[in-house]
Parts: sequence; C-alpha cells; structure tokens
Amino acid sequence: MNFLTPLGFLGALMAIPIILLYMLRLRRREVTISSTFLWQQVLQDAEANTPWQRLRRNILLFLQLLILALLVFALARPYLTVPTVSTGQITLLLDASASMNATDSEGGITRFESAKRLASDIINTLPEGDTMTIIRVAQIPEVLIATSTDQNQLRNALAEAQPSLAQADWDAALSLAAGKSAVISQTLVIIGDGGLPENISLEGLGATIRYVPVGESSENVGISALATRRLVNNPPELFAQITNYGFIEAQMILTLWVDGERFTSRTVQIPAKSNLPFIATLPDEFVTVYATLSQSVNAITEDYLTVDNTAYAVSGASASRRVLLVTTGNLYIEQVLRSLPNIQTVRTDGATGIPADYDLYIFDGVMPNRLPDGDLFFINPPNGNAYFTVGAENEQTASPIVLLPNDPRLRYVDVEQLNLIKFREIINANWATPLLAVAGGAILYAGETDGRQVAILPFDLRESDLPLQVSYIVLMANLLEWFTPRTTLTLMDSAQVGDVIPITPPLTADAIRVTKPNDANGQTIAITSPTVVFSDTLETGIYRLELLEGGDVIGEQPFAVNLFSQQESEITPVPLEEFAITGTTLLTTEQEEIGQQELWGIFALLAILFLLVEWITYHQRLKVPKQSPKPAKRSIFA
Repeated sequence: MNFLTPLGFLGALMAIPIILLYMLRLRRREVTISSTFLWQQVLQDAEANTPWQRLRRNILLFLQLLILALLVFALARPYLTVPTVSTGQITLLLDASASMNATDSEGGITRFESAKRLASDIINTLPEGDTMTIIRVAQIPEVLIATSTDQNQLRNALAEAQPSLAQADWDAALSLAAGKSAVISQTLVIIGDGGLPENISLEGLGATIRYVPVGESSENVGISALATRRLVNNPPELFAQITNYGFIEAQMILTLWVDGERFTSRTVQIPAKSNLPFIATLPDEFVTVYATLSQSVNAITEDYLTVDNTAYAVSGASASRRVLLVTTGNLYIEQVLRSLPNIQTVRTDGATGIPADYDLYIFDGVMPNRLPDGDLFFINPPNGNAYFTVGAENEQTASPIVLLPNDPRLRYVDVEQLNLIKFREIINANWATPLLAVAGGAILYAGETDGRQVAILPFDLRESDLPLQVSYIVLMANLLEWFTPRTTLTLMDSAQVGDVIPITPPLTADAIRVTKPNDANGQTIAITSPTVVFSDTLETGIYRLELLEGGDVIGEQPFAVNLFSQQESEITPVPLEEFAITGTTLLTTEQEEIGQQELWGIFALLAILFLLVEWITYHQRLKVPKQSPKPAKRSIFA
C-alpha cells in the first residue's frame, strides 16, 4: 500500500492530547447510597483525582484512538496500484447514440449504463496529476467536463449523462477530441458498441485510441419504414417495413393506431437478417398513424432495443400545385414557373377550351369567354370581364415605382429601377388593391372576389425590363404563394431524429409554434426570413406545427419524427479486434496500464461508524444503574 499524502500521518500526534485528557480528567460517577457511612469513599475519590494517574482500561479511549488512526489513514490517501485502461491525459468519448439503449448487458442494464460503469472505473483509477475530459457523443457532441483532475467532479458529470434517441455524429466528436489531443499528447478512450459510420478517418492527426466495447447480442427487431400514400380515386394506404437485425427468426405483433384508436393487430414472422413489408388500407379522413411492435408470447428470441419498436406517420397534403398557363407563347412566364419549386405547369393556347381541376389559371394576353373555377392571374389582358374593365393605354411610366407598404405579396421586391413602355388602365375593379403604381396609375392589382383570388398585371412583360430583374422571380413567387400556398413542410414521409427541418410559412404569418410530443407549451419562433429552421427534433413522435398571425392560429400541420436508422438498429457490437479508425493507432485493452485505486473513502467510512459506536458507549455509561428491588421480609411465623 502506498500513500499520496504521507504528511497526513502527522495527524497521529493528536493522540497525545487525547491520552493526556484521560490522565488528567476527573472520574466521578453518580450513585445512589443508602447510608452516610459510605461518605468515607470521598477520601478515595480525592485520591483518585490526583493528576498523572496510571491509565486504566477504558473503552472510550480505545475507540477515540481508533477513530483518530482511521482519520489519519484517510488523510494520508492510501492507494493500491491496479491495472487500468489508460493513464496520462485522457479524452473519454462516451457513446450516447440510440443503440446504447439496448438492454443486453449483464444484469439487464442498458449498454449506456454499462459504459458509465466502465468510465467510472477509469475515473476511480485515475493517477494523481492525470487529467480527463468527458465527451458525450450524441447527435451533437457535448463536453460534459473538460481537463479535470478532480475525481468527484468527473463522477458528477458522468452521473448526469443520459443516452439519446438519435444517431451519433462521430465525425464531429472525434474532430473535437482530436483537436484537444493536438495541444497536449492525449489518449482517446472510446466506450461504446462500435457503431461508427464506415470510412471515418482522423488522417493526419496521429491520434492514439483505446476502444472499450460494450454489448453482447445482435438480436433486435424494429420498424424501419412507415409511410402513407394517397392515389387518385383510391383510399389511402399505409406501407410499413419490419426488419429483423438478429440471427434468429422473430415472431412479433404489429399494432396500428389511427387517430388514437386501435385499428388492427397482426402477428408477423420475420426471418433472420430480413425485411418484411406490410400494407394496409386506411380510413379516408385520417390524420395520424402510430405503429408499435411487441413480442409474441411464443417468441423464442429477444428484442433488446425497444426505441425502434414505434413509428409515426401523418396524412400529408400534396406538396405540388397545379397551374394552367394559357398563352400563345411567352418564354419569360414559362421559365419562371419552371424555376419555382412544387409547381406543376401545363401550357395551352386555349383554342380547344380551358381544362378544369387546376389550382391557378394564368392568362397571358388571352381572355376566355367563360372563366374557369379557380384562382385567376391576368397578364396583359386584351379586354375585360365580369370583374374589371380594360381602359386605354397609358405611357406615363417615367416616375418612380410606388409600392404598397408592408404588403406580404411585395416582400423582398425592389422594382425602383423598373422601365416600362406602356400599360393599360384597369377600371371597375373596386375589389382589388393596387400594389404597384406609377404616375399614370396602378400596374399591379390583387384581391379577392366571389370566393377566388384574382391578380391583374396590365402590361406585356416583353415591353418592360421586369423579367430581367431578380425581383421578377421574387414577385412571381410571392404571388403564387398568395394564390395557392405551398405546403409549409416539404417532408417526403417523416423526419429522422436529429434532422434540421426547413419550414416555409405563408406570407401572412409572423411566427410559428412547434409543440413536441412531450411538451404541452410549445416553442414559438418569430419569422425573420422566408424559411425558418427548426432543429429540436431529438424525440420520436408527432410534432404539431402552428402558424401564427398576431398571436392567432391561422393554420397547423402535424409532422412525424422517427428513428429509422440502420446504423443504430443494427446493434451487433463491434469486437475489439475488428474496430478501426483510419489515421489512428489503436491500443488494445489487453495492453493495460497501471492506475491508482484510492482507499481513503473506506477509512473515512470506518471512522464514521466507530464514531457512532463511541457516542453510544459514552451515553450508556452516563445512565444511573437501577437498584434491585429489596426482597420482602418474611415472618418467622410463616
């Protein structure tokens, strides 16, 4: 046994005053006497209280000296030399990815708890003067504690760590750790199941890595896909895929919940290392779908990872808008419609009639005899209709362009340098609001009438330089957004845990509120740009997106977040001999170094226990002994 602070043994000198106190102290004990003849004992007491008496046997003195000895040993910080994973300057990377929730470790604990115990063992054997940095490797690497020599601080930081439900970003974590090791020579210690992406590299950094594997089994079954589709003239359908990542055939129960109500359950057999597709017809008016996997009673295999046994889907609205362009030919309009996302444009000259079932009709230099049902956009109309009248031509266009202030349809539009040859006057359009104007009158109108949205651009685009300006694309995008708002979220089926989701709110919205599955209040985000980014997707489940205008909800859309990660669901632990990172030197755990296992805590605990014994003994001796009852006198005549 060795000692880190041998000067602590100087505390043993405290035994001297303890012994002296016992040699000088008065030894009196209260007793009950029955006769004054016993007062003669006073003389003996006086003799006993003479200083510097010979020490007698005293259990209290023995206990106090023992307590002092234990405290002195604790202050001296005794330790044993024990084998450890690494010493020196250590950067410990603790795998907190979704696969670390698997419960295949000894005792049924999760891999993450097992990893924390291994990390605690390294902390307990950290030699004096060595430092450790702990990094929690999740979707975003997190430094729990940096370059600390205090074992208590390291243990506290480790105790607060929790596993995530996302795929770990090992590139960022290793770069962060290697950046620290570039300053001081350090060893990177990775504790996890080895689920790192392929072709990961630390080339050029020359890092030294020790890998401590956790996990024992490969058996896992999970939902690897869940999506809905809605075909024309057909009921909506759900597609699910169940994957068996293990080496034994699995028998599971798949249960579907539609809008909170149980929809169907089915027992399925999934061969080893195989996928099983599942298709179901859904009700016409559904909003959300929730799928769960559970083990069958007759199952012969285990399912050690349960975080991938649930999946969610929503009924997504169509992300594309159908636009009919009626024109004899205008390259400027066709090009801008092709450049805008989620626009399905069909061109016609209108000679054979106007087809129906379009979201927006754009008439360029053409006026139909009968207006179709839908929103209308008239460009250079040759004549009027029931909504407006076309007047004479006007060439007063030299003055600066005036924009209607704070109108969302003109957001980010700058047409101060617009050059225009001429335009037509629009009369009898009281329902419309002039958005752009010159000295001779308005050159852009927009408004609502008869339950439809209508816009008028009363000039030929080819008689202006508007199509040559960047604001032309912005203006057309704003107008089409106002006509037929695009889907706020452009997700194919669902997001993955940890994904960054771009949200495109409508022009009239000034804020959005996103409510997570386990959050009743939600997070409100002000809209400061055309696209808002939401990144707090670290939970699986159904999220609710609300669009706000002046504090009022003007629309909402749910979206789903799922795990759906083969890297995390494939829980086969990587053995030490197969673990490798390009550009590093891997040290095996068999190449153990010598650490220090401190024992001061044991001595301190024993000192507290014996202090309790001493306190009980002392108070027992203060008690006055009880007198035995006198025997009853017996009569001689009895």
